[in-house]
Order: sequence, then C-alpha cells, then structure tokens
Amino acid sequence: MPIDASGVDVLIPAYNYGRFLGQCIESVFNQTAAVGTVTVIDDGSTDDTPQVLAGIAERYPIDIVRRENRGLVPTLRDVIGLTKRPFFVTLDADDVLAPTFVERCLATLTSNESLAYCYTKMRLSGDASGLALVEPFDARKLICSGNFIGGRAAMIRRSSYERTRGYRDLPALEDWDLWLAFLEEGLIGAFIPEPLYEWRKHGASRNTMTVRQERRLRRRIQLAHPRLLLRYYPGYLPVAGANFVRRFG
Repeated sequence: MPIDASGVDVLIPAYNYGRFLGQCIESVFNQTAAVGTVTVIDDGSTDDTPQVLAGIAERYPIDIVRRENRGLVPTLRDVIGLTKRPFFVTLDADDVLAPTFVERCLATLTSNESLAYCYTKMRLSGDASGLALVEPFDARKLICSGNFIGGRAAMIRRSSYERTRGYRDLPALEDWDLWLAFLEEGLIGAFIPEPLYEWRKHGASRNTMTVRQERRLRRRIQLAHPRLLLRYYPGYLPVAGANFVRRFG
C-alpha cells in the first residue's frame, strides 16, 4: 500500500534557474508517494524563471510566490514559514529527486519520532559525476570535522525545526549550522545509504570560497555551538591526533 505523503511540503527556492526548473519540479510529481504541496519562491529572478513557472503551473499544481531578491537563506526561511505541513523538503531549483526519495525518507521519519531529519546519499551530475561524500550520522564528527550531510538531500520534521532558530543567514554552510542546532537540542538525523538526490554541479556557486575563507566560516559556526564543542571536542582530539600521525607521521 502506498505511503500517505500528504503531510509533506516540497519547497523550492529559485533564482535564475529557469532552465532547470522543469526537470526539478517534474521529479517531485514523479514521486512514488504524492506530496501535499509544492511551493516555488522566485527570489527576484532576472531570467525566464517567471515564464517557465507559468508554463509549469499549467501542467502541475504548484504554488508560486514572487518577491524582490533577498538571497538564499532569507528565501528558505520565508518559504518554510509559508507552509505548515509536519514534514518538509527544501529542494534546490537545479537539482532532482529520485522517484522514491519522499517515500523512503517519510517512512524512516514516521517509524521513529525521535528523529529530526532523514538524509540520503547524493548522485552528482552536470560538471561532475559519481557520488558526493555523504556519511552515516555521527554527532562527534559533525561538530568537529564538518558537514557530511547533503544540504538539500534531507526531509525535516517541522516540529523539530521549530525548536531551533532555523537557518541562519550565513554566506555558506547554513545547512551544517542547522544540523548542529538540531544536535544542541538533542535531535539527530538518520541516514539512508541510497543515492536518492541528484546534485547538479555547474559553474561557481555561493559555496565557492578560498581555503582561508572556509576555515574562518567553519570556525565561526563551531563557536556558535559552544555546548557541542565542550561535549564532543575532548573526546575527538585523540582521534584527530591519531589521524594526523597516520597521515604525516
């Protein structure tokens, strides 16, 4: 019997990705479990996004919100606030869901009420191929080593999200910061080791930084979660030291 996914919102922030929107939205409506709503928020696009969305809306029941450009994180916060269903997925407008993404993630979350989110492996496309580095959940590694969870390849429980401050307006890595905010609340995620999300790589992105910029931002995010550092860093240092010796000793 098909799983009831009417309690899932799919939220798509879009900015100048008119050329990708058709494939993205089609992947949502090709799910084995039909979601409750699909909302696209056009963040002041200057390409053909409005026209593309108008054409898509003639084929699929989507909600469209248009407003002036404010950037990715404010757009994410706004579109999450516009919807109310108990689970949501934030899907980048240039990416694609595998047909069983919603079904598999929802089944995992509904089988364990303690989970805040569920995430999957990611298949790369466009300028890259293969699989992105996504790993099983490990709280210590998450705070000490960095993000190993796909930014959008996740379904989130809304009641858990509302226990945090939500996405913070950072220049990048806002998804890692959110996973750490969940962890501060004692909330964890579950990993599905299947590539159910397609991450399209093309050109430079907002996550493109110099090594120095990335290190500074990573440190900024870690310091924003001092309780996690106090809890996990002492236990992590021996592991980090052993890894350093193996690599450089």
